[in-house]
Amino acid sequence: MLPINAPKCPFKDNHVDGSMHFRTGSRAYREVNYFPSTVDKEVREANASPRESEIVSGKKVRENAPLFDDYIQAGNRWRSFDSARQQRFADRVALTLSGDRITSELLQIWLGYWDRVDEDLGELIRE
Repeated sequence: MLPINAPKCPFKDNHVDGSMHFRTGSRAYREVNYFPSTVDKEVREANASPRESEIVSGKKVRENAPLFDDYIQAGNRWRSFDSARQQRFADRVALTLSGDRITSELLQIWLGYWDRVDEDLGELIRE
């Protein structure tokens, strides 16, 4: 991000604000650091890389678990909190989601994320 070290070719990243942020210009003020972005519609998730065929000897067992579930660990952590801490956490998240930059579309996206963590957490944030 330091101008002296910045690449000559244009690049995109999700860095916004924070310490040592030097980017200025027409795009800098409206960049956001989440995915999917409702501001920059060009940013897409990368295509899945193809898997090589596997050669296996013996018995291969696959379980019916998702390969990636980013919400299980967060949900387990939230459920480990006592009720007072759960309420404080939900209040802090709700306060964050009530800012001027949060549109109804963004709010629905984020509430969907919190619902996937735990439905009770999503409800507390809505309240």
